[in-house]
Amino acid sequence: MRYNAYFFILLLALLYSNSVYSQDLTAVESCQIFYNQLKEIPHTKLTLDSVIYKSLLNLKREKGCQVKFVTTDSISANVEFPAFTKSIKGTKLYDQGWRYNDKYTADGAGTGLVGIENRGVLCLISYARPVSSLKPGKFEISGDITIIVQCGSKKELDNWDEP
Repeated sequence: MRYNAYFFILLLALLYSNSVYSQDLTAVESCQIFYNQLKEIPHTKLTLDSVIYKSLLNLKREKGCQVKFVTTDSISANVEFPAFTKSIKGTKLYDQGWRYNDKYTADGAGTGLVGIENRGVLCLISYARPVSSLKPGKFEISGDITIIVQCGSKKELDNWDEP
């Protein structure tokens, strides 16, 4: 009986250690999650590349993957975009294990950057809808919307230096 209990505990430990949620994601698996959600939205450009990219964070070359999505108001009007920048309770990203990291947050006129992480992967998500100033106090918002998602190893990206 005693050996059966040890065997059962060992079996549970092995099953848990091999479960999907205990293993790290890869950057490419992470990018695929975002790509699959963005492909449902009308767009003019959508790419998924496993590359060495120029980081949104520090402009250095980083290993990982990048998703680039471009659309315009005219083709994506009245379409609800995925809530990539909000990995809070109740969202799809939160339920998948993604957590917001406020260390990687920037906001500006028409642009923003957030960092979210999940099981060893850090993804930087940039949203840009450029705003131009025609005259002091008068602004024009672009009809173009660009979303860039860059994912890489959290361990490597967490040691970034400012440009």
